[in-house]
Amino acid sequence: MVMLNAPAFLDSLKSGVDFAGDVTVIGGAIGLVLILCVLVRDA
Repeated sequence: MVMLNAPAFLDSLKSGVDFAGDVTVIGGAIGLVLILCVLVRDA
């Protein structure tokens, strides 16, 4: 039973990792934009 479900589990796990990676990249980009805005405003 567990062996039959393993591929689906690995697929969902990979999707979760890909999703987490995308969120990290997007979050990092937003963070950089916010930092740039603060630096420009202070300059």
